[in-house]
Amino acid sequence: MKKILFVIVLILITPVFFKSKEKQVFNDTYDIIFKNNEVGITFILENNTNIILINDEDNITDLIVLDYKNIDNLNKVIDKLKIPEIRNIYTVTPVLINYNNKNSQEIKVDENNIIEFNYNSRNFCIYINESEINDNINCNFVYMYKFNKNTNTEFGSNTEIVFQNYKNRLPINIQESLYENWIDLYTISPYEYTTLKILKDGYDTIIVPIIK
Repeated sequence: MKKILFVIVLILITPVFFKSKEKQVFNDTYDIIFKNNEVGITFILENNTNIILINDEDNITDLIVLDYKNIDNLNKVIDKLKIPEIRNIYTVTPVLINYNNKNSQEIKVDENNIIEFNYNSRNFCIYINESEINDNINCNFVYMYKFNKNTNTEFGSNTEIVFQNYKNRLPINIQESLYENWIDLYTISPYEYTTLKILKDGYDTIIVPIIK
């Protein structure tokens, strides 16, 4: 069984008795099973730290550091996640991170204001743009990490899910446009763990509320 380890406990029960209140979890570990060729993208917001974990069936993690208050806080969050093995550490910040003798590498935003990763013939993009540019985003899965509130961003026909930060939500008109075009919108918050599981022939989302 392949696992992403977090600081919560996932209570397993039979589907017959699975009720909404039983989807909550406690602080210990959180297990996700990844089958062959499946990839999990998990969003973590904790202690002013904004990171993304990318896991595969080999239980190896790529860590994307988007933002953090200080190195000590970041290291505490990483340590608490109990990641079995970190393969690559990416950062979009000016400071390159050293964690357990593993150096990070800075990833650059392309001319479309996108950082792009590809899995199972689908692309996961992180949008980073603070200027007022009307961009057309056509990635399958998009995390709207930074954007200008006055930007009239449009999403193409390939877009299936858009993720937003609870402190930096998309303007109402863009949210309405997503709903009108049957594009799912998920809000990332520190009160739950959100995982996008990219399957061989599709995708799934796992959202688990956290009991502090």
